[in-house]
Amino acid sequence: MVESGALEGANVELADGLLIELSPQSGPHARMIQVLQQLLGTRLDLLRVQLPLEAIEGWVPEPDVALAEHTDPERHPSSALLVIEVAISSHQYDLSKAKIFAQAGIPTYWIVDVPGRQVFAHTEPGPDGYVLERRLDASGELDPGVPGLEPFTVAGLFATAFGER
Repeated sequence: MVESGALEGANVELADGLLIELSPQSGPHARMIQVLQQLLGTRLDLLRVQLPLEAIEGWVPEPDVALAEHTDPERHPSSALLVIEVAISSHQYDLSKAKIFAQAGIPTYWIVDVPGRQVFAHTEPGPDGYVLERRLDASGELDPGVPGLEPFTVAGLFATAFGER
């Protein structure tokens, strides 16, 4: 279907062998992605925004932001150093991807909960999901864990995105 162009312009991703229709982006969702690009932009060589990631068989999500090495122009990357989903109304769906990203060996997965002004940080991937899952509020620190990138605070993330203090 993809090769035939039947899905051209469709906002979908492959999840467990099924095509899942994604909601259109809201203004706050797009703004948060823009801010994340700015904060992670010193690693433009790795930065991927809403591009496919062939995580595991039957799963080709298009995370909002990912930092992934990509050397094969014929294929999408199969793993990443960091994956970030921005959640306005998609928190449960984004949470369901945690096990998939862990199985793909992605060391860090963040869900940025915009309405809750918090970030759910998942680290230490294993075959059954992430071993460590933390809810970070304004005082929490987000460490991308990628050389060349500095940690930043949840408060700083939301202040940059929405002018909050």
